[in-house]
Amino acid sequence: MDKTVYDIIPLFLYDLTQNSDEDGYNIVMEYLDSDYMRIKTLHDKIGKSATSDLIKKRQGEDDSYALREIVEVLSFGHFIDLYQLYYQKYPSKEYFSSYLWSLKFLRNAAAHNNCLLNSLKAPYNITLHKNRDIQFQVSKIKSISEKSRDTWMQNPVIHDFVILVYVYLNVVKSEGIKQNGIRQLKWLFEEKMPRHKEYFDKNLSIKECYHFTHKVVNIFCNKYRK
Repeated sequence: MDKTVYDIIPLFLYDLTQNSDEDGYNIVMEYLDSDYMRIKTLHDKIGKSATSDLIKKRQGEDDSYALREIVEVLSFGHFIDLYQLYYQKYPSKEYFSSYLWSLKFLRNAAAHNNCLLNSLKAPYNITLHKNRDIQFQVSKIKSISEKSRDTWMQNPVIHDFVILVYVYLNVVKSEGIKQNGIRQLKWLFEEKMPRHKEYFDKNLSIKECYHFTHKVVNIFCNKYRK
């Protein structure tokens, strides 16, 4: 998951290098000036973060950050705000903003060891804003019924996991890393998850969720599998 997140940053910086209208400082200044709490949040990290030295140095230089520097010190949520600001100003095909909040949700859930199985049954505690692009991609999978798609793509965890797989396959440019991720997904669904499938024989929700997600992952990965 972190690989997906951090491969977005090089794409972001590459777009910047191709943009003759942006020097990498103006967009950061615009981002910081639009909300004074953003600078305060950075200053509050001094002495508490591995990037303290850079933040302290820039604090003494009127918080003048290059884009390549500030992405190193922002939280993922604040990075998304900056990312959205940039691409609203300079639209591009390589734009994954509509997926990033889903990645943030799963990343935080994994970091805190949340039990995501508890969220497989409705009603859900999270208001889901369905991503139209990912809905369209899943709708093209003929082996998944409309009822199954509607049921599971309204589940926040499944919706966001499908987005994670889709973004990973489209963002990661290294073929070696991408193929390794595909192999890990194959192992997860075909070896790890079914290892004690008898435990879940009477749990229809888990079984249906597994079959739906497995189909989606297989179809998505088959396009890139070598």
